[in-house]
Amino acid sequence: MRKSDTRPDCGSLGIVLLLLVAGIGLASGAFTAMPNHPPLLKSPLVTPYNCTDKCHYRFSVIYSDPDGDLPKTLQVVADGRAYDLKATGGKRYNTSYVSPVIAFEPGVHKYFFTCEDARGLECRSPRYGEWSGPYVGPAKVAKRYNSWPELSEGGVVQGEDGDVETYFTYTVNFSDYDSTPPQAVVVVIDGLEHPMKLLKGTAWNGRYIYNTYMDTAPHAFWFRTRDARGAEVTFPEKGFTYGPTIYGLPNANPELTDVTLSPEVGGTSEPYVYQVRYHDIDRDPPAIIQVYVDGFPHNMKLASGKKYDGIYCYKAGTYPSEYHTYSFRAEDGRGGEVVQPFQGTFYGPVVVDQQ
Repeated sequence: MRKSDTRPDCGSLGIVLLLLVAGIGLASGAFTAMPNHPPLLKSPLVTPYNCTDKCHYRFSVIYSDPDGDLPKTLQVVADGRAYDLKATGGKRYNTSYVSPVIAFEPGVHKYFFTCEDARGLECRSPRYGEWSGPYVGPAKVAKRYNSWPELSEGGVVQGEDGDVETYFTYTVNFSDYDSTPPQAVVVVIDGLEHPMKLLKGTAWNGRYIYNTYMDTAPHAFWFRTRDARGAEVTFPEKGFTYGPTIYGLPNANPELTDVTLSPEVGGTSEPYVYQVRYHDIDRDPPAIIQVYVDGFPHNMKLASGKKYDGIYCYKAGTYPSEYHTYSFRAEDGRGGEVVQPFQGTFYGPVVVDQQ
């Protein structure tokens, strides 16, 4: 009896091999799947941004996924409470999503967005912390919420000390979410207010500056601002900042220059005006400043400029007909003094009889 042929069928073996190869290919495809990228949240917004407690507010954000994945969850968390967002466009993997309308109590509120795509990657806006808004005012007084202004980075550019010749610069940053210019930004130095000017930026979001010389002494300062609706804040919030400490230089003598007499020649019935410029590099005002006419002293008064750098004047009465002489003398109160001229006197006025 002939034995049966037990050799495998070539056609069947080929099919088995094809299935095996196909299985390996499918298995390897699972290991080479496209990588998943996290979604993005762009243009976070609350509308309206500033209104009353009778207004209704809506949050929106643009969801975008580079892989075309739809969001599994997309929410806004406002004051700790989560609200689901819905798509407004056709391509839900790249469109704007909005919240339902929400009512808020008066005050400042905070929010952030969070999402997860269909394959489990998450995203948050902002990445850390929360966005500010909306700002809600009480409807019963028909006012929108007034956000308080902010002062920051206030100080003296030159540091904690200097001398009387140092020109000190005080600066502070002002910002206001309402985008309204302040009524005032001032630096209070030793109890005296000094208005500051805008250095750069905008009036409602900029850096303010004040320049001055300082007297010899330890000083202290702080900053104050008031917005257009009367909200007032200080920097620092409490107390003050010590400085700068000003050290004196060796006292310098004052100077007398720009001597004038008007008129130099005149009649017995004319008044005569004596002028001299007083200047002290230490910014000491004169303790004494006088003009000596024919050897007799007369006190002079500031006519223009500053006390330590200005024009001083003395208006004399009538003089008898004759030749006269004059000179000037000043003391700064700290031991410095000066005379003009250094020696002798000036001649004048020449007074003649009037017919």
